[in-house]
Amino acid sequence: MEKDDNDRFGDLEEMIKKLIVQSIERELSNTPNEYNFKIIIVGGVDPFVENLNRVGFAHDKEEPVIEMYASNEDVKVLTELPGTMSSDLELKVQDNTLFINIEGRAQQKGLTVQLPPIDEDSLSYTIYNGVLEVTFNKKS
Repeated sequence: MEKDDNDRFGDLEEMIKKLIVQSIERELSNTPNEYNFKIIIVGGVDPFVENLNRVGFAHDKEEPVIEMYASNEDVKVLTELPGTMSSDLELKVQDNTLFINIEGRAQQKGLTVQLPPIDEDSLSYTIYNGVLEVTFNKKS
């Protein structure tokens, strides 16, 4: 039997509470914590956590997780870049590779993402609340 939306949100709320409690307990006990995870909600299936296999302490500096989603029409690249403004970014594409250069911080950082065949001239992006979303049209 498929759950209704109220049951799904209740399950999701419980899952989030459990993750928060585990995170606080591990941080207080100075135990490495799992972080950078996604909660996946797909129609007809209970919500589940996908661990992105990042273990460490919240204050450690690590490379951001980069996610890529492709549909029939476009390709989206998402990554969290806290504190980054649009003026701090330089985006370039060459040979289906996206180069993300971040300046304006105490240190410069560069990220690269291998892309499927895309129309390089169709690059568009937004950055909002530290989340960068880059969109390309797929090559026809």
